[in-house]
Amino acid sequence: MTSRGEASSSSTAAGSADPDPAPGGMAALDELVEEFLLRFPPDDPALLFRATLVCKRWRRLISDPSFHRRYREFHRSPPMLGLLYLSLVGEGSNCFYRTSTSCPPILRQCDWEAVDSRHGRVLQKRLNELVVWNPITEDRWELPPLPRWYSEECNMAVLCAGAVDSGCDHHCCHRGPFLVVFVGTDSEMFSCVYSSEDGMWSEPTVSQHPHDYLKLLPSVLVGNALYFVLKSKTKILKYNLGTREISVIHLPPGSYDTYMHGHPVLVAMEEDSRLGVVTSDKFTLYLWLMEAVHNGAARWTRSKLADLKTLLPADALFLVRVITFVDGVRLLFVMTLKGLFSIDLKSRQTRKLLDEELDVYSVAPFMSFLIPG
Repeated sequence: MTSRGEASSSSTAAGSADPDPAPGGMAALDELVEEFLLRFPPDDPALLFRATLVCKRWRRLISDPSFHRRYREFHRSPPMLGLLYLSLVGEGSNCFYRTSTSCPPILRQCDWEAVDSRHGRVLQKRLNELVVWNPITEDRWELPPLPRWYSEECNMAVLCAGAVDSGCDHHCCHRGPFLVVFVGTDSEMFSCVYSSEDGMWSEPTVSQHPHDYLKLLPSVLVGNALYFVLKSKTKILKYNLGTREISVIHLPPGSYDTYMHGHPVLVAMEEDSRLGVVTSDKFTLYLWLMEAVHNGAARWTRSKLADLKTLLPADALFLVRVITFVDGVRLLFVMTLKGLFSIDLKSRQTRKLLDEELDVYSVAPFMSFLIPG
């Protein structure tokens, strides 16, 4: 027979133990933890990696593919983890710069020129060789020789194979099939497409000469079309991924002499899938949006984008050149007498990335989600 004191002592000891929550309670707790983890900023991937060390339950939640899907859907646009820049001087002739301090160190690729970067991949060239590279996984795909090479009068782009029919949201396709589009001009214009699924280039397609030549700068993807910069300041080239047809589009009248860096800055506007062009008037930047195209003549609308005098240091307002603009993260890259700056148009924050000695003239942002598991 147990005394009242013994019973009380036994009850107290049992109550001091940490009982397992009911299954329903654990499910509710998991949902709360997941909602908390979803809000970790994607441009600092180290935070999620550290969260996996908290306990086994958190590691299981973060490693679950359903969390990966929700995380990408929640943040929508992949973060910029780094950029590949092309410089005229120094060891930085073509290297990877980590814009996120928690991005893993990237093997230097200074003997290759970064031509394009999209959907978690980078397209590089060295003489007549082409390679597709994933800086995070360090996977490399060597492409077979092109059917025909057009010296420097060419450009090319890498993209997810699902972009042809818009069948992919591009949140997690860096390990899937990809395409490389090559366009060249000399006495005529031709294009061909490499498919990683087929492992070969398509037959070349000859098109009407645009009476202009391509400039080797990163292209933009809008809908199912790629847009390339031409050496003149009056036109750009459109490549339709579905039909593989090439057409020429005229830029806004009166804006030809306002480009601060000598060539148009093309922008893919994510919200409404429209093509944009950044132009400047002294230190005021404008965004032109293409409304419609008829027989190569486009209708454009203009809006003010930014006033560089309020965003850049006073001693940097010399020899200003807009390099590129990334709409998904609203980042503007500007080369000045004091170096390369990134300007966040959402927060209005400016950050110096590289010194002026490098004289950067081309930037290919690398954007990708980096999630444990």
